[in-house]
Amino acid sequence: MNFAVRVLNQTHPDIIGVTGSVGKSSAKEAIFCVLKEKYKNKIIKSAGNFNSEIGTPLSILGFKLAPYLWQWPFILLIAFFRSYINEFNPLKNISILVLEFAADMPGDIYYLTSFIKPKIAVITYIGEAHLEFFESIDAIAMEKANLVRALPYDGWSVLNFDNEYCRKIGSAKKDKVIFYGLNKKADLWASNIEINKDGTNFILHSKIKEKEVHIKTIGKQQVYAVLAAICVGMKYNLEIDGIINSLTEYQSLPGRDLIIRGINDSYIIDSSYNANPTSMKAALETLRNIKTNGKKIAVLGGMKEIGKISSKAHKEIAETAQKIADQVILVGDDFKSEKADKWFINSGQATDFLLDRIEKDDIILIKGSHALEMNIIVVKLTDTNYKDTN
Repeated sequence: MNFAVRVLNQTHPDIIGVTGSVGKSSAKEAIFCVLKEKYKNKIIKSAGNFNSEIGTPLSILGFKLAPYLWQWPFILLIAFFRSYINEFNPLKNISILVLEFAADMPGDIYYLTSFIKPKIAVITYIGEAHLEFFESIDAIAMEKANLVRALPYDGWSVLNFDNEYCRKIGSAKKDKVIFYGLNKKADLWASNIEINKDGTNFILHSKIKEKEVHIKTIGKQQVYAVLAAICVGMKYNLEIDGIINSLTEYQSLPGRDLIIRGINDSYIIDSSYNANPTSMKAALETLRNIKTNGKKIAVLGGMKEIGKISSKAHKEIAETAQKIADQVILVGDDFKSEKADKWFINSGQATDFLLDRIEKDDIILIKGSHALEMNIIVVKLTDTNYKDTN
C-alpha cells in the first residue's frame, strides 16, 4: 500500500473508480474507450480484473499480471524503485487512472478508499453477490457506497437509476450525481434495445439529443456499461457524437458478454468469467432476445459465494433457463439436484458432450462462476484461435 500511496502522491492523476455487483469490468473498459481518444497515452486502466485490496495497488504500480508467490520479493523490489525514483514512476505522465474497486468482503472498499481518492465514482449495480461474506444486500450497498463517500466536494457520482440501492446512494448525496439507465427519469437513458449476432443497437436519450448507437458486444448489461461511460465522457466535456463514435471500438473483456463464432457455424455467447444470480438472469435474458434459426443452448455452471440463498437461487436459475433455452446443460455440484437436459460434474465433461452436438446457427450461452472453469468450454467450442484471458 505504501508504495502505491507514494506513486499517487507524486502524480495526482484523476481517478475514476468503478464498483458494482455486476458489470464493473465492462464499465471500466467502456470508460477507457471513451476517454482514450482525447487523452491518448495520458490515460491508463487497471489490468484485467485487478480490483482487490492487493490487485488495485498493483495496478497503480503498473503491474498487469497477478504474481506467483515466489515472485513477490521481485515485485516489492520493483515497486520500491517505481515509488521512490520518479523516472520509474508508472504514472508520471498520466492524467487519468480508471480503476475497479471490488467488495468481496466487508471493509474492502473502505480500505482502498483510505488512500485512493476518486474524482468520479461509478456504481454499476448492487445485488446478490458475495453474500457468503455479507449479511445482506443492504450491507453490500453500504460497502459500495464508500466509493461515493470518498469523493471530494467537487467529485461526481455516476449511478444506475434502475437499481434501487444506487438510487438511495444518489439521494443521500443529493448533488453532483448523474443517473443513467433504461428509465426515462434518468439523466441519460436507452430505449429500443435490439440484440443480434453483430452486437447491440439502442437509442440514446439525453437532455440534448437522441442518437442511435451500435456496440459490438451483446446484452442489456453492456448497454448499462456504455451508458456509464457516456456519462463519464460528458463530465470530461466530450461531445455526444464523438463519444458514440469512439464506442464503435469498444470491446468487453473475454468472458464478459462477447459473441464469437463457434464450431460448425455456431455462435458462442461467452459470459464465462463469473456468475451471480443477477448476472445469470441478465445473460439468460440476452439468450431469450437474440434471434437464430438454430437451437438455443444454455450451459450454466454453479454460482459461488452467494451464501444462504444458494439453493433457492440455483433452482430459480435452472427453472428460468428451461423456459428460455431449447437445451439446458448444468455444471457443478450446486446444480446437481436441478432439472436439466444434462448435468455434469465439471466443464470438461460438458465440453465432451457438446462437441458432437453443435449445429449450424446454434447459439450457446456459457456462464458460471470462475471456479467452474467454464472458459474451457468456450475455447474448445470456438473455431478460431480465441484468446481467453480468464
